[in-house]
Amino acid sequence: MILEIRDENGNLQATTRGILNTFVGHMKRKYGPRQVDDECVDQKVNAGHISVAETWGNIIDMPIMAEELQTVVHRGTRNKAPGHGGIGMEFFKKN
Repeated sequence: MILEIRDENGNLQATTRGILNTFVGHMKRKYGPRQVDDECVDQKVNAGHISVAETWGNIIDMPIMAEELQTVVHRGTRNKAPGHGGIGMEFFKKN
């Protein structure tokens, strides 16, 4: 249980209302809406994008064949997650 906390101005808050207001104010400042420049947003969206040659684009758009998928899954290392999902290869092998 939190009995006291210092607010953004360094004032000690020891009442339930003061502690609650301090936390709410902090969260509003941290996660509240921000004014951003549209140009800045566009730069972030396009950062790191590279163009792919048309031939590669056609290959990337091709459907994955069952045999290709089976080969990749069976070559995977046990207890390793191939992506950001954290799902290990054992799950894919068994399913």
